[in-house]
Amino acid sequence: MGCEGTLVNGGSATCTITNGDAKARPTAATIMSWVLHDSLAVSGARPGATGATVTFKLYGPSDPTCAGPIINGNGSGEVRPVQNGIASTLAGFSLAQTLLPNGKGTFRWIAEYSGDQNNSAAATKCGDEAHTITVLDPAPFAVFIAPLDGTTSFDAWQPIQWTPVANAQAYYLYVGASRGAKDLVDSGELQVTSYQAFGLPAGQVLYARLWTKKSGVWRYTDITFTAATGAPVIKATATAPVNGATGVDPTSLIQWAAVPNAAKYYVYVGSTPGASDLIDSQEICNGCVNSPMALSWSLANAGKAPALGLGGKAGQTVYLRLWTMVGGIWRSTDSSFTLAP
Repeated sequence: MGCEGTLVNGGSATCTITNGDAKARPTAATIMSWVLHDSLAVSGARPGATGATVTFKLYGPSDPTCAGPIINGNGSGEVRPVQNGIASTLAGFSLAQTLLPNGKGTFRWIAEYSGDQNNSAAATKCGDEAHTITVLDPAPFAVFIAPLDGTTSFDAWQPIQWTPVANAQAYYLYVGASRGAKDLVDSGELQVTSYQAFGLPAGQVLYARLWTKKSGVWRYTDITFTAATGAPVIKATATAPVNGATGVDPTSLIQWAAVPNAAKYYVYVGSTPGASDLIDSQEICNGCVNSPMALSWSLANAGKAPALGLGGKAGQTVYLRLWTMVGGIWRSTDSSFTLAP
């Protein structure tokens, strides 16, 4: 909208013009970069002259002797004036963050002072000023997420977990009663980043070692932790006859409590520890030879031949080995008892 009316000679008026255009909506994007700078202080110069400059030349990590191409200032360096005895780069050398992995290492400057009417030229030596950029490579081995080192109440019903490693070929977990031991957990090679450990003893310091295989090389990290009370049970223990019982009826039942997530049970009774020459129950589970799943076995049942049964063993001590399968692994508990005469 313009101004209206007539302005007399020598008069004045105020005109208001309203722009009806909508405001622009600019967008912005940022790029983080690392800028390398250098400066030079001239000392011992004779005063009274002007016009001196310093050319700052930067050489890359692959050029430790500064004999190759200059990488700043379009290949010729950056020329800066000397003011009050000091010259400093203004543009410097910028390396975008995305390029840093390829640009890590030591960058070296040479600063060349031009001299003037009263002073001779001078230059620093290659490497007098240097910048070293360190870019950490991806971790070569996994570290524990749970439990952390020193944990005193790890919930053993939860899986042991660790960080993934790029291009890892395998992981391997040990847990033992001493550093580096695997008497409690020997996972075998894994392609996952967690492992459910069963049967960890509660209330004592345990030692975990996590191995990572990368580029064909195995590396490990160690932690210690303590499992909380109530760690998962992974193998059954006979509740009858109890260990050391005497006068046991040879027609009574071997009994045990259910183990969470147990897939199968198996009973040996032998004339020596671990033997099955007297009773060999075979697998006990839903769909097994002995089905359905049960929590007992009759001492009167010899099971699979050539087990001989308990005939003729009156008054003798026999040995029970009770097997439990959890997570595809068989584990056993041993006990013994004496038959009634």
